[in-house]
Amino acid sequence: NIVFPRQIAQYLSRELTEYSTTEIGKEFNKDHTTVMHAYEKIENTLHMDASLEETLRILKKKILIWLFFSRIRGILE
Repeated sequence: NIVFPRQIAQYLSRELTEYSTTEIGKEFNKDHTTVMHAYEKIENTLHMDASLEETLRILKKKILIWLFFSRIRGILE
């Protein structure tokens, strides 16, 4: 089932960018209300699932490291 991973991706998109739910929804071919629901669902699940919290922490860290090195590589080219 792809729904939960997509909700996580939408949640992280909202957390790590300044994009609106409308902009994020367009990238996922979804309505902004779907993004809002995904964000709320992940937020609620985080309070009940410590392993999800740890997983999101790791994902955020990996994404930020990837972005950092991508920018450095762009500067050096």
